[in-house]
Amino acid sequence: MSPLTRINHSRIYIFGLMVMAVGLPSSNLLMSIAQIIIATNWVIEGQYANKIKRFLGNKPAIIFSTIFGLHLLGLLYTQDWNYAAWDLRNKVPLLALPFLIGSSPNLSKDKIEKIFTVFVISVVTFSVVCAGELTYINNAIRSLLDLPEKIIMDVRSISHFVSHIRFSLMICLAISWMMYQVFKATMVRKKQVVFMIMSAWLIVFLIIMESVTGLAILFILEFATLSYAVVKQKSRVARYASLVLLIAIPSFVLVYVGNMVVDFYRVNKESVSELPKFTSLGSLYYHDVENEQLENGNYVWRYVCHLEIEPGWEKRSTIPFRGKDKAGQFVEYTLFRYMTSRGLHKDAEGLAQLSEKEISAVENGIANVRFTEVSSLTARIYGIIWQMDDYINRAGDPGGHSLSQRWEFWKTGINVLKSNALFGVGTGDVYNEMLSQYEKEGSLLVPAYRKHPHNQYLSVAIGFGIFGLILFLWGLIYPVYMNREQLNYVSMLFFAITLLSMMTEDTLETQAGVSFVAFFYALLFLSPSEE
Repeated sequence: MSPLTRINHSRIYIFGLMVMAVGLPSSNLLMSIAQIIIATNWVIEGQYANKIKRFLGNKPAIIFSTIFGLHLLGLLYTQDWNYAAWDLRNKVPLLALPFLIGSSPNLSKDKIEKIFTVFVISVVTFSVVCAGELTYINNAIRSLLDLPEKIIMDVRSISHFVSHIRFSLMICLAISWMMYQVFKATMVRKKQVVFMIMSAWLIVFLIIMESVTGLAILFILEFATLSYAVVKQKSRVARYASLVLLIAIPSFVLVYVGNMVVDFYRVNKESVSELPKFTSLGSLYYHDVENEQLENGNYVWRYVCHLEIEPGWEKRSTIPFRGKDKAGQFVEYTLFRYMTSRGLHKDAEGLAQLSEKEISAVENGIANVRFTEVSSLTARIYGIIWQMDDYINRAGDPGGHSLSQRWEFWKTGINVLKSNALFGVGTGDVYNEMLSQYEKEGSLLVPAYRKHPHNQYLSVAIGFGIFGLILFLWGLIYPVYMNREQLNYVSMLFFAITLLSMMTEDTLETQAGVSFVAFFYALLFLSPSEE
């Protein structure tokens, strides 16, 4: 084979990796195309004996590939072959990328940095495009192309290329890599400034997108980084600066969230005996003094007059008072919560104070005046506090609420695991067993919200039992341990992002998630650099 041919195949291989780096934050189709490019180039290049020998000598790659093998073993006792086939097809990157990258020539640090640079530029670019959904720009472009206008009801939906949670993981990795570059002594000053600006933008974007998962992971990563700096930094100034930040940042977060919790439970007290019996129009009020559900410090189920508010609502909305809003919640419940958050009585006089815009907000399922802002991290945190209070203190319906839903998912998943502890239920039966358990327990979740465990470790344990979970953890962690001498800041933080994300998400159950993990895992741990 001529040198020119080798060079061309090498370039095609790098090109395929770069296409993958662009596709991760932007397109499932592009991710698939990238893997096809890499695989096709692998086949056409030949040299199969050398490649197979290289892969078999790459013990970390073989060990990581056992995760896919675990899913193959689960076929031996699965019942739902259709779901199993879909799941295996979704998990192909766990085998394909480690094999293709692990059997290919090692990459230089320079090439890996170029791939990361393409990835970071792609993440930043698509974050700007997503942020454009909150301005008139994107809809103006749609209008020029004769496409329908898009209305944003939930700010997290601006991430319409991939799931907002998967996108937030990619943003965390992009920020980590850029910060690593900024503090390298060899980095050109202009690039340092550019990377710092881009990192700052991505942090702002996480706040705009109200990505609690992304911000929480970023907070943990930076806390760990500062802790390391306090111990290892040789410069006294840098060490003390790190220590100050290590104390100041968590303190600020705790005080900020703590004040919100205190504010949530700060009640506008009223004497029960002094509650008025009649509205201004003379209708009878209903006061449920036993129900202490709150909205902005006001009791939801006091000052309620169905006789006035039901016909008043019917005159102002096409959605029936006894019907459901566009978010699938009962209009009555959404309306009462919204009016309470405004400090209004649930009667004709209170309803008259709602603007048409607010009526529309209630129709769209917005239950608190705080949530009328398209993007508000404060409102997002308030919503989480409300979810916890409603679920714990009133056994409220967790449907549609991200945190309380997860508790219901985890509780149901653990009960499924208890019945199948050793070997699990098989590759294709996790979801079916979850649905069966929801029915058995009489879960408050409606069918639309009865989902997977949203915890990758629990999902693996349900599918393959405790033994399968041990094998999964071995396949995930041991290759990193084997490469411990070559770990750097970026690889360690990527691994931390992966492990943390699996605690609250089924990271490997979507194409974007499994491709993100498999691609960067193979790049950082299964293809050691030439240097």
